[in-house]
Amino acid sequence: GDIFTKFREIEIDNNFVKFMAFLFSEGYIIEDRMGLSQSVYKNMRDEVLAYLKSLDIHYIGCNDKDFQINNLLFVKYLRTKFLIEDGKNMQIPGWVLNLEPEKKRLFLKWFFTFEGGEENSSIALVQSRRDNINILSYLLAEFGVFCSFSRMYKCATNTQNKKKKLYFRLTI
Repeated sequence: GDIFTKFREIEIDNNFVKFMAFLFSEGYIIEDRMGLSQSVYKNMRDEVLAYLKSLDIHYIGCNDKDFQINNLLFVKYLRTKFLIEDGKNMQIPGWVLNLEPEKKRLFLKWFFTFEGGEENSSIALVQSRRDNINILSYLLAEFGVFCSFSRMYKCATNTQNKKKKLYFRLTI
């Protein structure tokens, strides 16, 4: 039998799109587990956690901000069906470009809420992966929103390593 039978019912609905935006902006997948981290937008975080619970995906709260999902089958399912790679700086998969327009808007809204910020009367977003900036700019262009790009060196905010590295900024 198919080991992923339990997850066959998962639809690419609005809840799934929100979960994906949260995972790609504030999450990670490492081997047999995934983590989600959010302390500012708790209502959005709680909405995703309720969605996971509705799928019978259990999580543990490490603290008020960090949540971990120790479910090897679910992680393998996401990797296999949705081409999600391991790591803390995951690439947004190309299938996001094929979502229906309303789901693309929702993905952008959630991703920018978690990752973006106001900067000098503009909206800016910084990523370590140039590919993510490209996908986000394609999505924005579909709605007539054009952006500029720049490079910058900064320290990562999700690690103790304070070595500066190259990041990519998208500005609207």
